[in-house]
Amino acid sequence: MVSGKLTVGDYLRDEYVTVDIEASKDEALEKFRKSDFDDRPSLYYIFIEEEGLFRGVASVKDLMNAESLKDAIETDIVSFRPEDDLENAARKIAKYDYQAYPVVRDSILQGVIRLDEVLELVEDEDTDDIFKKAGVVDDKQFYRSEKMLHSSILKEVYARLPWLLFALIGGLVAGGVIEGFQESLQTAVVLAFFIPLIMDMGGNVGTQSSTILVRGLTLDQIHEDNYTGFIMREGLAGLIIGLTVGLLGGAAAFLWQGSIQIAAVITVSMALTCFTAAMIGYLIPLITNRAGRDPAAVSDPMVTTVKDITALLIYFTVAKILLGL
Repeated sequence: MVSGKLTVGDYLRDEYVTVDIEASKDEALEKFRKSDFDDRPSLYYIFIEEEGLFRGVASVKDLMNAESLKDAIETDIVSFRPEDDLENAARKIAKYDYQAYPVVRDSILQGVIRLDEVLELVEDEDTDDIFKKAGVVDDKQFYRSEKMLHSSILKEVYARLPWLLFALIGGLVAGGVIEGFQESLQTAVVLAFFIPLIMDMGGNVGTQSSTILVRGLTLDQIHEDNYTGFIMREGLAGLIIGLTVGLLGGAAAFLWQGSIQIAAVITVSMALTCFTAAMIGYLIPLITNRAGRDPAAVSDPMVTTVKDITALLIYFTVAKILLGL
């Protein structure tokens, strides 16, 4: 996600060629040839004006093959305003195949933005988010993979360690949960066989939910007006997924162990675990965002840790109830 709400105007360039709509084809091409800009990718197009007002764009290639300037003009084009959000503009730009886009205010050409520069920015910011979701925290520049690879070993450790320590504590808590149900495990050793299945399935669902939430916040598709609806939707999705994989897992457990009681434990546990994981995956980044922090920075480590603990509690509680342990 682009930090600080950069706008199109922040990346505006003035290296482009304009001609009047009444200019001839030869006049337009001659002005293009005489352009003295060092950076030529912005100059694949000639921008057309009429009495100072922007009217359209003609690519140099089309102009060379056309009878006249007017025959080469495209008026139905993608344009932006200087105050437009740069990230939204980048998503729109990615759908097209132009090298430069006009920036217009009140029908007056303000400048152009270039495809390569905008996409480079988005790539950097996506890398930023990937590192943050992995629990790598430090100043913004350190998120960049190049910085990560070439920084000192101590700085790299400092950036990666905080959320790993959180995961360590969570792992110890999860171990304490297992210890608390050791009598149940001793009575039904078979329960241990399915611990990885329950935890892994819940982890996948939780990660999916957090990714959906973070992406929705980034694209401004999820906001205060529709939080509740999306939470209910995600909870229902998690429950349906849990029931589906729970029935399949329960069937596999029955074929493996020949016990309908164990199959019932797996089915119910997976349904409840996936529902809970979906809610955790949604609520943790949502709460983080409302607290004014970047949800991408804490999503995966915190969601995974909390989900592991709740999955074990659900699994052993269901087993204790259904098996009478």
